[in-house]
Amino acid sequence: MLNKLDEYNKVLEKTKSIYNELYENKKLNVTSNFIYKDMIDKLESKIKVIVYINNDKLNELDKSIQEKANSINDDFIEFWKNSIEEDLAQLKYEKEIDKILSRKTIKQREDTNNVFICKTPVIFSKVGLDMNKDITMRRGKMRFCNTPIEEGGHSITKEQLYNIPKLLEEPAIIMKSQTVEKSVLAILNDVDVRNMPILVALSPDEKGFYNFETIDTNLLLSIYGRKNFEKFIKDNEDRILMKDDKQLEILRDKIEVNKQKEKTESQVL
Repeated sequence: MLNKLDEYNKVLEKTKSIYNELYENKKLNVTSNFIYKDMIDKLESKIKVIVYINNDKLNELDKSIQEKANSINDDFIEFWKNSIEEDLAQLKYEKEIDKILSRKTIKQREDTNNVFICKTPVIFSKVGLDMNKDITMRRGKMRFCNTPIEEGGHSITKEQLYNIPKLLEEPAIIMKSQTVEKSVLAILNDVDVRNMPILVALSPDEKGFYNFETIDTNLLLSIYGRKNFEKFIKDNEDRILMKDDKQLEILRDKIEVNKQKEKTESQVL
């Protein structure tokens, strides 16, 4: 029981630490704020129950505290530990994006140093990518993708770059590249500033530099909006490796809603 007490205390402290960091960086919405506070409350209740049991005083503990403690078990604690680690990884990733995009001067050595995007999602292992190799991207490439179209870039917003790890988990389509034999293209469930579906190009089993050390990686080559989307899909059906009809429908609905919004706004003007 003492081992459990130590484990729960560690999870509680880690939860509080990540919660405070997310709060200070204004990364909590109403829902996530509630979830963290609720979990902290339940973990504190769990710890109280263990302490009272160790002292043979459980019958003296308020029933509501016992009910909160009983609402979480060891399996859920494992799930929660993984969940907050993902939140922490996402926060670190967003801070890296902020750092990359805020720097105006280009330093060649730093720009070839990769930024960690995410672990390779399971869906990509089904089309041949090695899940043991993380997805990374060169910093200079990421800055280029954020550069306005008028300046030769792709106008992918900072918020969209933040969402890339999540979007990679459920792509609408994964297909073979037209130009690079071993690369794959993924059409994500989001659109760029021109209402074009966002596409990413991935090159598996590449070498990269992370913290200035050579690594094996699935390299994210580019992020951009794909023009003539429907024609592109029709012309390349034989290259499609995976299609998620639900995500594709959501993407098409999003495009249509934006079209109608643009049409309404133009009529008002």
